Amino acid sequence: MQDRSQAMTDASRRKERDVAQRDVDRLRTSIQSLTRNVNPLGKILDFLQEDVEAMQKELMIWREESHVNAVALQREQRYWKLGSFCKVSRKMKLTL
Repeated sequence: MQDRSQAMTDASRRKERDVAQRDVDRLRTSIQSLTRNVNPLGKILDFLQEDVEAMQKELMIWREESHVNAVALQREQRYWKLGSFCKVSRKMKLTL
């Protein structure tokens, strides 16, 4: 009787061990799959950070250029207004 119960406990231990081994194998497969899918995402995030930094630098360059051009435009507008004013004042002097 004891041999029989010993055999049953050995069989149940083997069965539990097999179930545990299958669970570990499934978990290993899941982790490997997750790792394969996450690594490219990490690389994309690295490239994204680099792209954002490059875009911020480019934005600063464009803002600076915009400022320089706005100042130049104001200077040109003042020049042409002054030139128009001078022409009008000359005409007024000639007619007087």
